[in-house]
Amino acid sequence: MHRKKVDNRIRVLIENGVAERQRSLFVVVGDRGKDQCPYVSDEASAGPRRLPGLQGLRLLWQVVILHHMLSKAAVKARPSVLWCYKKELGFSSHRKKRMRQLQKKIRSGTLNVNQDDPFELFGAATDIRYCYYSETHKVLGNTFGMCVLQDFEALTPNLLARTVETVAGGGLVVILLRTVHSLKQLYTLTMDVHSRYRTEAHQDVVGRFNERFILSLASCKKCLVIDDQLNVLPISSHIATIEALPPQAPPSDLELQGLKEGLQDTQPVGVLVDCCKTLDQAKAVLKFIEAISEKTLRSTVALTAARGRGKSAALGLAIAGAVAFGYSNVFVTSPSPDNLHTLFEFVFKGFDALQYQEHLDYEVIQSLNPEFHKAVIRVNVFREHRQTIQYIHPADAVRLGQAELLVIDEAAAIPLPLVKSLLGPYLVFMASTINGYEGTGRSLSLKLIQQLRQQSAQSQVSTTAENRTTATARLASARTLHEVSLQESIRYAPGDAVEQWLNHLLCLDCLSLTPMVSGCPLPEACELYYVNRDTLFCYHKASELFLQRLMALYVASHYKNSPNDLQMLSDAPAHHLFCLLPPVPPTQNALPQVLAVVQVCLEGQISRQSILSSLSRGKKASGDLIPWTVSEQFQDPDFGGLSGGRVVRIAVHPDYQGMGYGSRALQLLQAYYQGHCPSLQEPGLKPCQEIHAVSSEAVGLLEEVISPRKDLPPLLLRLSERPAERLDYLGVSYGLTPGLPQFWKRAGFVPVYLRQTPKPEVLTTGAGNPVGDKLNSMTAGPRGPLLVQDVVFTDEMAHFDRERIPERVVHAKGAGAFGYFEVTHDITKYCKAKVFEHIGKRTPIAVRFSTVAGESGSADTVRDPRGFAVKFYTEDGNWDLVGNNTPIFFIRDAILFPSFIHSQKRNPQTHLKDPDMVWDFWSLRPESLHQVSFLFSDRGIPDGHRHMNGYGSHTFKLVNASGEAVYCKFHYKTDQGIKNLSVEDAARLSQEDPDYGLRDLFNAIATGNYPSWTFYIQVMTFQQAETFPFNPFDITKASLFKVWPHKDYPLIPVGKLVLNRNPVNYFAEVEQVAFDPSNMPPGIEPSPDKMLQGRLFAYPDTHRHRLGPNYLQIPVNCPFRARVANYQRDGPMCMLDNQGGAPNYYPNSFSAPDQQPSALEHCARCSTDVQRFNSTNEDNVTQVRDFYLNVLTEEQRRRLCQNIAGHLKDAQLFIQKKAVKNFTDVHPDYGARIQALLDKYNAEKPKNAIHTLVQPGSHLAAREKANL
Repeated sequence: MHRKKVDNRIRVLIENGVAERQRSLFVVVGDRGKDQCPYVSDEASAGPRRLPGLQGLRLLWQVVILHHMLSKAAVKARPSVLWCYKKELGFSSHRKKRMRQLQKKIRSGTLNVNQDDPFELFGAATDIRYCYYSETHKVLGNTFGMCVLQDFEALTPNLLARTVETVAGGGLVVILLRTVHSLKQLYTLTMDVHSRYRTEAHQDVVGRFNERFILSLASCKKCLVIDDQLNVLPISSHIATIEALPPQAPPSDLELQGLKEGLQDTQPVGVLVDCCKTLDQAKAVLKFIEAISEKTLRSTVALTAARGRGKSAALGLAIAGAVAFGYSNVFVTSPSPDNLHTLFEFVFKGFDALQYQEHLDYEVIQSLNPEFHKAVIRVNVFREHRQTIQYIHPADAVRLGQAELLVIDEAAAIPLPLVKSLLGPYLVFMASTINGYEGTGRSLSLKLIQQLRQQSAQSQVSTTAENRTTATARLASARTLHEVSLQESIRYAPGDAVEQWLNHLLCLDCLSLTPMVSGCPLPEACELYYVNRDTLFCYHKASELFLQRLMALYVASHYKNSPNDLQMLSDAPAHHLFCLLPPVPPTQNALPQVLAVVQVCLEGQISRQSILSSLSRGKKASGDLIPWTVSEQFQDPDFGGLSGGRVVRIAVHPDYQGMGYGSRALQLLQAYYQGHCPSLQEPGLKPCQEIHAVSSEAVGLLEEVISPRKDLPPLLLRLSERPAERLDYLGVSYGLTPGLPQFWKRAGFVPVYLRQTPKPEVLTTGAGNPVGDKLNSMTAGPRGPLLVQDVVFTDEMAHFDRERIPERVVHAKGAGAFGYFEVTHDITKYCKAKVFEHIGKRTPIAVRFSTVAGESGSADTVRDPRGFAVKFYTEDGNWDLVGNNTPIFFIRDAILFPSFIHSQKRNPQTHLKDPDMVWDFWSLRPESLHQVSFLFSDRGIPDGHRHMNGYGSHTFKLVNASGEAVYCKFHYKTDQGIKNLSVEDAARLSQEDPDYGLRDLFNAIATGNYPSWTFYIQVMTFQQAETFPFNPFDITKASLFKVWPHKDYPLIPVGKLVLNRNPVNYFAEVEQVAFDPSNMPPGIEPSPDKMLQGRLFAYPDTHRHRLGPNYLQIPVNCPFRARVANYQRDGPMCMLDNQGGAPNYYPNSFSAPDQQPSALEHCARCSTDVQRFNSTNEDNVTQVRDFYLNVLTEEQRRRLCQNIAGHLKDAQLFIQKKAVKNFTDVHPDYGARIQALLDKYNAEKPKNAIHTLVQPGSHLAAREKANL
């Protein structure tokens, strides 16, 4: 192992970035580095300091070194890290565990910096947030010192921009690439998103976006491309020499400081402006305060800016200012309250600056909905008079009747009609992102703000054109518009090179269109050209200029654009670009002006078999929008076979809209595809250079020179220079607005399919009919009778009369929650089920806790077994593990289950809980002794649902991919620790808080204290089962209360159950959830356990009675991660498409779901003797005796006997006698203690010698009377 000095340019680049408060970008190529031993020059020490290499980890020590350099340059707390990845991180992310191990080494003095894994030290001592790419939306609004992006193939433009924008000035962005021989190999790398671009007719994806991405790295002044040995690659030759720079304060900082000093004596403005970070933000706050101080209540202040400029913070400070100026009713809206964290954070910072104190001057109310992550929804201020800051949903404009100020954050993310409906006779502040990674706000700026400008201009001249009365009325409704924009970033200094590179790469700054200098040519004189995408995205200077113009036209013409659109435009094989150009003089050398852009997607050519197969399952492939829509709506399997084109967009320059240029472009496009533009291309022409796969290069990475391709075809081709694809039709799909149908009708298009989506804010009946008045019934006169024709009343009452469904026979009282199961240990050698597929895999789960015998309104703290049922939503359908908090049960034969439950329920004559029934059954079935002993022990009353273990109880069978099977027991041990209630506390809570368990679970999850359980299995081979000392399938038996002895059959850890979401609606998600032990995916099968065999039928049969035969279509029961395809049809409450027109019989000669031999059950052996085997006299006491003598302490035995006697004393004497005999059979001391307590109780309250409620003719009662 040799030492290698790190290139000094890396250190200088990082230090310069920190000094200038600008970010740096590092692209690390290669995953070999574990054998290297780099060192970093430390000028403050005696010499170079060695950093040990990683042991067995790949591509990680580079991150450690870069973070180390950043930490030294920043001279403050260690920078936090955002680490994003696709699925597999490649190492453990359990930071708390690492920190504990590290601290243990420090305390013991065994920490060796030169020997211990540096990445372990880095991970333990650094604040790292690991995040899936699919969950990066959750990091919006957060700031990190470093961002690491691995799994390059999973990156999309949206993800790239979203994650890079979280890095603060002076921070690092590190992109990790796999080992390649040449950077050109990345041109043809298959990205995950490419699968969405492929259709049945268009499979060849060309990675133009990757090529442009790699080439763009050479233009970023703050980017270094390095290999896995930290050598700088030639593509970064623009940083051949770099010198350290001294820190300099930007001029805007000095101006901001002067503004703050000048406003110190002007309050409350001064203290609010003092909270601003940039000059732009301070000026915006001043404009807001100016509008607030006017108190005209008819002004609109529109704030627009790019991402990270501090818009939400400025709005928050403005709200604090409005409160200081005495505004009483302030409303705030955004797409979700979760988006307002920053806004309310600065409201409170403004309050702090104004010396408001929480609890004394104001109170904060947070949402209890876990999906909103404790978002603030209301602030009550009571310092001088009552004032309110209230969040409302954008659709709740009716709640703004008393509003004085309305603040709209992220207005571009709210539909334009809703934004318009929110405007009213009050002050309005709105903010919107006009460019960025989640789409642009051009709809807001082009449409709404343009209308407000016109209204504002009209209001200023109305007094000169109309009389005073009319002008006054118009002014009352007119609004004054003030526009503010922010340019400076909050997170980093102006001129950030990474921001400039990202904006140019993703065309995020295409906001200003080039002024047109060609005048207004006649549309008939303009020509349509085909744009060659290979040349457009080759990163040549001229091509880049033309691309930026095209994207600027896109942004200016369409309200919703995102960076992902750019990748689709470059890589999707079915998409093509055309542009309309004015007449070009022969002497013109510059790129022509673009009047319009047309994007076309080729669709169709889908096989009939694919259409029939997909439609029968209700599934549509990606792409081919028109063929799938028409085929589905008209049930025509042949339409998809036609070849068509769909006009995706027509973008016309805003200065030339409404002049016929869009119609001209569409006319020429139709003529082109109709064959009216014959191709003049000569056969045999030399094809243009194409992107080809690079396997290896003679020149290595350190010598490779990357530059744009040469010998490319012309950027623009006349339509006659390119043969058109043969199309059967040309179509379009668009959102309907009043003017668009006329445009397409004039172009010769006819409507084929129209879909109407009702507005969600309209109150309707169950049939969707709007309701005009829901507060008053329809009557004949004010005092007259109700009318039958009042369908609003009948609709309401008819549904109300049917709201209740049959109560569960058992487990009626329960609580539910949702979360996930994560695999932590590999058990694929035992089971092939996909839920255990690999370490780190997460599966959504639903869990319901319950008592067994109580009704739905009974107390949670009764002495009763607890149900612990888990529903795993797997890719192979749902898996329901229906267990309890005990590993044993009362009976071993399912035929006794109805009688057992009847004995636990109410007496059929008195409708009272009857101890005679309970103890009579238990005394006649000694097999229940074990469960009864557990039930009346200290664990009989758990302290809520979070502090108890769970067990699958039954024995199951696991089958691996090779077809080998073992028997299995499931355990889930609580991570919160076991807690139980005393008899006294349980009795008290049953009166004071009957819903104690439900409330405890809900509040824990709502406050982020997510309960979890560690999941284990025990396995037993078939041979071991044959020689086991007792029946391993007998659910009434356990050895020392460990079911199967842990010594012989140890617990094998599997994963973790975590509950992190409360139900949104109890009835929909808890009352209707249905668990069925027969729901088992391939790899999990039933054993010969008699109770399990009986439950396989009883549970689904109960659900079909209680919820209906289609109960599996209810969302909470639906196997949403699998596609249901079978031959079951019809029935009450069929909620889906009833599987369309697919055949409902099997076998058939048509396309239909077929059998899967891989899902065949394991071949099980069974006895040939078929009869009713009597299990009553099996050994029922040995395991109970072990439990009584070897598990319980003397004090626990005393409480057990006291609890049993306290319950048994209410039964008749002859029943007591039989029960005591059974306990005596377990152990004489057991029976003697209970009998002594019963004698005491019976002496205090004598009992009748015979059951008083026996029906005449009862032989059993007569026999018992004779015995007594």
